[in-house]
Amino acid sequence: MLDKFRSRENDRTLTEDSGTRSETLSSEARSIDRQKALSAPTPELLATEFDRKV
Repeated sequence: MLDKFRSRENDRTLTEDSGTRSETLSSEARSIDRQKALSAPTPELLATEFDRKV
């Protein structure tokens, strides 16, 4: 899971211009990716939600 984030971050850093601008963009993108990952429901969470409804 973390490897996926790391590789995405590396791609973004390589494609952006060198300097602080790329650092800022990659760190912003990293935090957005992390927020998406944290807000996405896990299969376990979906299973318990389903069990509660049934």
